[in-house]
Amino acid sequence: MIIGVDLNGIVTGINVGGAGFSETSGLGSKVKNEEFRAQFRGGHGVFGLNGAGETSVDAVTGATTSSAAVVSAVNTAYAYILELMA
Repeated sequence: MIIGVDLNGIVTGINVGGAGFSETSGLGSKVKNEEFRAQFRGGHGVFGLNGAGETSVDAVTGATTSSAAVVSAVNTAYAYILELMA
């Protein structure tokens, strides 16, 4: 996963996947779709799934576990980036 953050701490985008990416085709793999990834753009703070957290992200239907994994990874990376920016 790749996350972009501007100097104001705003997420500019994320990319999900890579050489080792393996999810169920048509379900978990939908976390790679722009519709899901776009929900992070412009956000800041703690992302949550389906109404939780400062910035809510809607899970991909049928892929809640994959969606939660991406949210967790974004939150971890975002916190680390903010530490580096401090």
